[in-house]
Amino acid sequence: MPRAFFIGAGASRADGFPLTREISYGVAAALTGKKARRYGSLSRFLKTVFAVTPTEVRRGAKAWDAFVKSPSVFAPENVRLPDIVELLSLLDVIVSDESFIAAEADDEGRKTALGSRGLSRVREQASRAVAACISSLAEHRLNDKAVTVSYTFVKLLRPHDVVITTNWDLLLDSAFDTVAGTSPRDVGSDVLITDKLGKPIAKPIAVARAPLFKLHGSLNWLVCFRCTRLYVNPSVYIADLGFSRKASGPTNTCHCGLPLRAMLITPTFFKQYRNRHLANIWATAQERLANCAEWHFIGYSLPPDDVHIRAFLLRAFHMRKDAGLRQPTIKIVTTNPDSSLRARYECLFGKVTVKNDGFAGLVRRMS
Repeated sequence: MPRAFFIGAGASRADGFPLTREISYGVAAALTGKKARRYGSLSRFLKTVFAVTPTEVRRGAKAWDAFVKSPSVFAPENVRLPDIVELLSLLDVIVSDESFIAAEADDEGRKTALGSRGLSRVREQASRAVAACISSLAEHRLNDKAVTVSYTFVKLLRPHDVVITTNWDLLLDSAFDTVAGTSPRDVGSDVLITDKLGKPIAKPIAVARAPLFKLHGSLNWLVCFRCTRLYVNPSVYIADLGFSRKASGPTNTCHCGLPLRAMLITPTFFKQYRNRHLANIWATAQERLANCAEWHFIGYSLPPDDVHIRAFLLRAFHMRKDAGLRQPTIKIVTTNPDSSLRARYECLFGKVTVKNDGFAGLVRRMS
């Protein structure tokens, strides 16, 4: 019997990755790190619009350092930084409306309107800061030789199971590749698997493995916005290369000659899924989900900004119903149970079961 596992940020939290509400501290760390010059427009925007002082940014970066060292006991102090969903959503609205929001003063006191053109740069820098802090954290985590919960989970999967995730990190990718090799892989669309130098990897003998559908993109993907090729690197966080405007070698240059771009759907109320690969992935994942009799939601809170996922889940749910199949068994796995979480799921599916032992608890029950 095929099972579907929908993986959210709360699942990767078990392996030391942040929840959405904790990403703002990682952005602060990027603003104070060795490559802080990349984020000059974002820093000025936070100061002008949200009155975020350099002291607050440093406090946020300090909180991120504490999280990197001890995620299991992380208890951040109250740092005055905008929530990442609020920040990105605000930027999306202003850029879309082509409006102005404030006036920014230069070193000589001259004021420049902060409008859509300049804010597009701020928006891109915010996305880059989010990707950079997660990538840096991932490199730190992957140096830890301890077996991850994600790896143990993948070892327990059956080939006909389905894994769907909104996460960008490579925890599941790395686990799948350790268990079943680097390629071929079923990501839900046509891809070109490359090595660290950007060269295609020859396809080895296929090994049966469950598909991994990443609905919001991945930190090891780069896409061409002209010919639409999607490049996947099995082991390297290459998304940061996709924020460069210039082609600088095979690692970020498409075969058609243009620089490749990152493909990441960031947390915002105004997500866009127009890329053909994302459309393919969503359609494939939806069909596979509809064929599964068990749906496990792990560390996914069904947040208000994920309206597209609500529609995706409802379509799959009613595809089963209209095909004459019985309603899937819905199981919610969390470490932070509350009545509102259950209510959000019951609004979509009716009866659900909630387990409070988290991702690690699910893995123990699967063993």
